[in-house]
Amino acid sequence: MSLIRTPRRFENRQRRHSFPGLHLEVLEDRLQPSASFLGQPWDFLASDLMQPDLDSPSAASDKAAHFRSGDSDGLIRPTLAATGISAAAGQKVDLGAVAQPATPSPTAKISAPFLPAVTPTLGAPQQGLSATASHSVNVQLQQGHHLTQIQTTITLRTDQIALSAATAHVVQHIGGNANQNWATYVTGTATTATGQGLVQDSSGNVYVTGSTDEGTTKAAFVAKYDPTGNLLFFKKFQAKDVSTGITDNHSEGHAIGLDGNGDIYVTGKATNPTSRLQDAFIMRFSGTGVVDPTYGVGFDTGGLGNVSGNGLVVAADGTATLVGTARFFGNDIFLAVIGPDGSVSISATHAFAPGSFVDSQGQQVFTSTVGNGIALNADGSLAYISGTGTHPGGDTDIMAMLVDTNSGGQAIAGFSYVPNAGNDSGNGIAVGADGTVYQAATSTIQSNGQSSTYATVIAWQGSLASANYGVYDQNTLTGTGIAVDPSGNAYLTGTATDLLGNTRALADLLDSTGAIADTLLIADNGSGQESGAAVVYSQDGTAYLTGNTSSSNLSTDGSALNGDQDAFLANVGGFMF
Repeated sequence: MSLIRTPRRFENRQRRHSFPGLHLEVLEDRLQPSASFLGQPWDFLASDLMQPDLDSPSAASDKAAHFRSGDSDGLIRPTLAATGISAAAGQKVDLGAVAQPATPSPTAKISAPFLPAVTPTLGAPQQGLSATASHSVNVQLQQGHHLTQIQTTITLRTDQIALSAATAHVVQHIGGNANQNWATYVTGTATTATGQGLVQDSSGNVYVTGSTDEGTTKAAFVAKYDPTGNLLFFKKFQAKDVSTGITDNHSEGHAIGLDGNGDIYVTGKATNPTSRLQDAFIMRFSGTGVVDPTYGVGFDTGGLGNVSGNGLVVAADGTATLVGTARFFGNDIFLAVIGPDGSVSISATHAFAPGSFVDSQGQQVFTSTVGNGIALNADGSLAYISGTGTHPGGDTDIMAMLVDTNSGGQAIAGFSYVPNAGNDSGNGIAVGADGTVYQAATSTIQSNGQSSTYATVIAWQGSLASANYGVYDQNTLTGTGIAVDPSGNAYLTGTATDLLGNTRALADLLDSTGAIADTLLIADNGSGQESGAAVVYSQDGTAYLTGNTSSSNLSTDGSALNGDQDAFLANVGGFMF
């Protein structure tokens, strides 16, 4: 069952707000169940309708309490065709009135009038996209898709995973056998840029997404390269929600995917110019980089906080499943399923309230969660999410989660975490041919009174009830992205330091037992610093990495570093097992 949540100014408080003829009771952190309005039953669906905005100046001046939603000015914009009530922009209407059916202005602001003995108290809701009543007020979203926070039960599978130092077949990173075949700067921006996501098609072409920072604005980008590193196209863009026509700014690309037709999908975050908050987005491009004008969805919290799309997987038919973080009263993992036509699956799209994560005694495990990566099992019925959970004491742990994709975890849901002192994070995730789930992470290891962070890999069984191994590389700093080959060898990227103390992008190869079989640092003689963000395995036995670099001597193709930092794309091969 879903619950309507109220903005944090009502959190954990019990108050009654009274105006002449209109009363609203707020109990704890949700509107109190039960229900009538104008003497009629009024059952709400928990998504877009929030509490009356009793603090708004207009509520005091015109004695009307507006219902808050995800619209640009904080008001819902209903359509009243089902009731026969029409309204123009700015007009106040009596919801009890009945007129001839009419279609209102899509920008109408509708206020509930103050009438005697009107006491709206809200019933236990179900998840959905509209608020319905005996007078049928249907919310029409004006910012994008408004995420719902649901309270469900996500059961703990295990918290008994212990990390250990990985056995290494190579003594130091520069002593590995792998080699850098080629590398290039992606954007050529005069300021800064970073690469965040990678995907490869069946022809061996590689697609990169990330963002450029021009100083006054950010822009997301998508670029396509052939297997030898030749640039086929590069396109910068701003996110757009096609249902509202709103074009965002300061867009960042975080993850990328492909469907069976070769269309390209990008998720990330961008600033909504009306709410001035960050919204998650998904957009689609043709294989030649042309924006699909019919496809584009923004995801917001209705003015409560920022949303970011961080992980993405796309099925052959174009069904996209993305994961990220939405801020309601804290950070929450959210899941979204978008059909090939750009429609959002209502039953499978929502944020998970932190109280959903419970142990075997039914006790809440996390106070907030962050979603960073996603992968599907072979038939697409289960989604595996990599993330980070914050415990009541503030400690953060690596967390892996599985949910059924049809209902977004309302039918099947489980999670596991790695208990470890210090602040840890779960990042990239991949599923092997045998169903093993590989998670890239950063863990904090304490030894002799000292704390150090290391790139970490956990190989979970498909049920998340146990792990084949959980290891960290003592010669590294962070683990961000992961890929797996058909034999169960894992390719890890992140950051490490070279012998001179410079930060480099990491390429680690772990065999099926979790031992480090080979390793390489990108631009190990670079003039600047590097960090790795994402990696994909190619069927030719090589791996592609992206991230960012400030080294002016990284490229092998003559491309130049024109600013302080650029995204890079590199191909690595010659791994020894």
